[in-house]
Amino acid sequence: GSIQVADGTVIGQEVHVVKASGTNTNEVTPDDTLGAYAAVDIAAVGDNVLLRWSGASWSIVSTSAGAAAATDAGTGVAIQNS
Repeated sequence: GSIQVADGTVIGQEVHVVKASGTNTNEVTPDDTLGAYAAVDIAAVGDNVLLRWSGASWSIVSTSAGAAAATDAGTGVAIQNS
């Protein structure tokens, strides 16, 4: 499913999206992005993305894979370029 992130209201506001269950890939799509990305896919339980509001757009602060993080950091989290 898709997770739409509306524009923030306070500079520095953070949104941390963590996949808690399920097997389908979820697409996290901010209304406004900072940089050349359009969405972030989280596929496995524990995959996550941390976004921070700049006052005009969302920047990616960090991403991490869930179960594979210890041996394969970043696997499972895909950043889609616009």
